[in-house]
Amino acid sequence: AMLDIDYFKAYNDQLGHPAGDQCLKQFGELLASHAVASGIQAARMGGEEFAMIFSNDAAQTAQFTLEAVARDLAARAIAHPASSVGACLTFSAGLARRTIEDADGEALMRRADAALYRAKEQGRNRCVLAS
Repeated sequence: AMLDIDYFKAYNDQLGHPAGDQCLKQFGELLASHAVASGIQAARMGGEEFAMIFSNDAAQTAQFTLEAVARDLAARAIAHPASSVGACLTFSAGLARRTIEDADGEALMRRADAALYRAKEQGRNRCVLAS
């Protein structure tokens, strides 16, 4: 899964880089807590983009895990005054399942990233499955 904090540049621009750094830290900690609880891996890819890697047997719980992350993030109610999605921090996600064509992992990441961009195009604050 590829995850991206919604309107993070606007968050940084309005609240400043120290607040943006704290936001990234909080989001990363939230992902890490779900990763540990679910036996998956989470990593920051760069900027406001993160990834979660589910094992084959955990792939069926990926959507559930992302929904749980969204609920927990909403419960934290981190103010985002520059978001057009709502008053609090949200994220968009693209989820792809590994196929035989994904031998090197790059195709898998491209499909997850394409699904992430579809989530943004569809209004953000959602998870889209790769086709």
